[in-house]
Amino acid sequence: MVNGLSVCLEGVVVRGWKGLEGVVVVVGVVVVGVVVVAFVVVVVVLICVVVVVVFVAAAVVVAAVAAVAAVAAVAAAAAAAVDVDVVDVVAVVIVVVVSELAVI
Repeated sequence: MVNGLSVCLEGVVVRGWKGLEGVVVVVGVVVVGVVVVAFVVVVVVLICVVVVVVFVAAAVVVAAVAAVAAVAAVAAAAAAAVDVDVVDVVAVVIVVVVSELAVI
């Protein structure tokens, strides 16, 4: 009786496993697909973040250069109006550039 029961149980287990093989394969394919899609999404998001950071950094640099150019133009106009030496104007521009870069 015990022998017959164990054979019957083994048959159920084997039969059950044979029926689940397709399910296991499908679940495995789905899991691998989800992992691959998640990896691609993460990579794309990281690339987008890097692009945004680069563009923001470029905008900050352009704004700093524009500010320095404006200050240099004002300093040159003031020097021409007051008849100041060119060396003093260059010194003022250097101080302004250094202070602008310190802000960045």
